[in-house]
Amino acid sequence: MAIGGVLYVFLRPTAYVSLVIRKIKLVSILLENVDFDSSNWLVLFLNNWFCDFLWAYALAFCLLLVFEKAGKKYIMPIIISIGFSVLFEVLQGFEIISGTFDWLDLIMELTAIILAVIIKRRIHYEKP
Repeated sequence: MAIGGVLYVFLRPTAYVSLVIRKIKLVSILLENVDFDSSNWLVLFLNNWFCDFLWAYALAFCLLLVFEKAGKKYIMPIIISIGFSVLFEVLQGFEIISGTFDWLDLIMELTAIILAVIIKRRIHYEKP
């Protein structure tokens, strides 16, 4: 989640998170002359899809940990994670929250959720 926050600060200067962090005097001085070229494919990828990937991964992995502690299976964290991903994209599509509906966002978020499950299962089965 920290990586996502850093990306927001650098790549989305008008986002709420960025506006709040940029109010810190030292941060505003450090970022005063930072300008990323938005036509660069890497900047576009990081700005438009990687942040979505990171938050979906963080949500899914955290839910997997919480439900594991409660002795539950993987299905509920997966359903909740997918539900939030779809909900946020739909809310953006209807302009209820800021952002833009994007199918690629959903694909990145679903990929992140699947990766979180794969990694969590691998960690679970490799415990001694």
